[in-house]
Order: sequence, then C-alpha cells, then structure tokens
Amino acid sequence: MARTTNRGKVTRRNGKQQIRRHPSKNQQKRKIGLVNEVRRSYKKFVFKLRSKHAEKKYKGDINFVYLLGGLGILFCLILVFIFTRKNATEVYLNENRIGIIKETKVTDTDLFNMAKAKVVTEKGTNIQTADKIILKPVHASKKEIVKVEYLTSQIAKSLHYQLQAFVIKVDGVEKSVLKNEAEANAVLKRVKEEYLPKGANEGDATFIEKVEVTGKYVGEDAIESADKAFTLLTQTVKTTKVYTVESKDTFWSMARSAGISIDELLKLNEGLTSTSIPRPGQKINLTESKPFLSVKTVETVTYVEPYPKPTQYQEDNTKSKSYKKVIQQGKDGQKEVTAQIIRVNGFETGEKKTVSEKTIVDPIPDVVLVGTN
Repeated sequence: MARTTNRGKVTRRNGKQQIRRHPSKNQQKRKIGLVNEVRRSYKKFVFKLRSKHAEKKYKGDINFVYLLGGLGILFCLILVFIFTRKNATEVYLNENRIGIIKETKVTDTDLFNMAKAKVVTEKGTNIQTADKIILKPVHASKKEIVKVEYLTSQIAKSLHYQLQAFVIKVDGVEKSVLKNEAEANAVLKRVKEEYLPKGANEGDATFIEKVEVTGKYVGEDAIESADKAFTLLTQTVKTTKVYTVESKDTFWSMARSAGISIDELLKLNEGLTSTSIPRPGQKINLTESKPFLSVKTVETVTYVEPYPKPTQYQEDNTKSKSYKKVIQQGKDGQKEVTAQIIRVNGFETGEKKTVSEKTIVDPIPDVVLVGTN
C-alpha cells in the first residue's frame, strides 16, 4: 500500500520499497510551462484548422451571394426589357392621339393612303388635306393595341379635308358648285333642253354667255344639289335695255310690254314726267326679265315656198314705144327651202339663214310684148 512521506510517495514493488520523490519547484514549473506550451500549440493548430475551414466556407458563401446577385440583376434586366421594349406604334393625326397598333413596320404614308381611300370611297370623289400622320414607337399592353383597320377608320373620321368638286362659271364668275364634272355637265344640258325645239339635238344649242366647268377643292357644305343648281341658272334677272320709240308707242304700251308700271318707267328715264309725250326715234330705258343663262338655239327647218315667176320681154318694132301687152300669162313655181331659225330663250330673233334651196316646180314666166318704134 502506498504512503506519502515528506520525501515522496513510498510504494512497494516485488517486495522492495520504492520512494517516488516529489518534483522540485523548478521541475514543477518546467512541467507546467511545457504543458501550457503544448496547450497553446494545440489551440493554435485547432485555430488554424478552424480558420481554413471558415475561410473556405466564407469564400463559398461569398461566391453564392455573388451568384444570387448576378441572377437577380439578370432577372431585373429581363423584366425591364419586357416592360419597356418598343413593341408597338402610337399613331397621331397632327397632334391628336388616335391609337396604338402592333405593326411596327407600317409607315405614316401607308396609314394615310388607307384612310384617304376610305374617305374617297365614301364621298365618291378625290380629297385634299393638309393633315399629317406622326408615328412614335412605344411599349403597350395587349389591351391598348387596336387593329390597323379600326385605326384607319378612326383616322378617316378625324381627317380635315376638302372635296374635289366642279364649278360652273358664267362669264368668269362662279355660280354653282357640284360634286363631279358629269353632274355639272348634266345640269347645263338640262338648261339647254328647256329651250330646245322638239326633235333638236343638244349640239344645236349654245350659251350666249361664256360658260365653263372647272375643278376646285371645296368644303363639303359648299356643294349644291343638281336641282338647286338648275334653279339658280334658270331663274330670271332684270336687266336694262334701250328701246327706240316707234310712232304707235305710248308710255303705257311700252311699260306694259316690259312688265313694269309707268312710275317705274319714269324712274328709269331721267327727265320724263307723266305729262311727257314719247317721240318716234326717242331712246327709252326699259327693264326686261330674262333667264340668268341665255340659250341660243338653231333649228333647221325645211319648208316649201313659192318660186316667183320671172318676166320676159319681147320687142316689136312695128309697135310704138308705149305699146305693151302680156302675150303669155306666167305662173309661180315652188321650191323646197332648208333654213336655220335662230332663237334666244325660245324667242325668234328674226335671224334666218338659208342652207339650201331645191326647185320642185319650175315657174312659168310672164311674156310681155313691148313696142320699140
């Protein structure tokens, strides 16, 4: 059994007594220092191991964070591209927004021509406009995008334009505006037909005034109907004419023929009074009502008229110069005459032009015997 003494620990092994001496203080200090050194070395070793592991883990965590950050940035860029890319075209007419279409390759000229064609088809005539179409690339959702057909119809409704019309001018003054040239010419033909004799052709009628049809772009409200234009061109207007007084005329008869009162006649002629007496050859101002357009017609007529008989003379020197005797009674013949009768607004002007004459029955001359002695 071991026991401890001041000199050390006493033990017995194999029947012999052994004393394990206590270490000295220096030995104890060296031992403690050695243990502490070992502990410090162990701690450093463990720390290094842990530091390397932590560094590897830290680097792995940093790389993972970088990866997540890169993926996040890429995702954000994709979202920005999706929600901001120009996937449509915004259409303006002048400065007014019309709508958005998906087609980004369509041009302003394409849209303008399509809208113009719609108006031309609807109105039946060409148009002129100063409006401009402006296109702007934009990002738009499906709900905002409309079809090209719908957009062009909206442009057509919003266009400011003038229609190509045709103007009837009389002596250089615009009198009526119609939607097309055919309608204007039809109105003028209708005016002529008012005065054409039965069976005559349109070519036999002309206007006394200078009448022309010219194209012009006007507002839609300026275009008149054919009936209104016809009424305007056939309405009567009062004009003043100079009349030469004849021997049978009186102020009353002249006023009556002009369709005015005597007071109106006196007002037209300065210096005349109710007690004045018209003199043959005197110039008097009268008014007359005549259509706005005067139509001159030429009617070709064929008629038969007498062909006057001629007179033939035979001389007889056995008779005195005062002797005269009809020895053959003649007879008028007949001839077919083709002539043109001129009328203005249905009234004959007294002008007649002979086109041809054809003898139907030859005349028989009168034969007269005359003395020459």
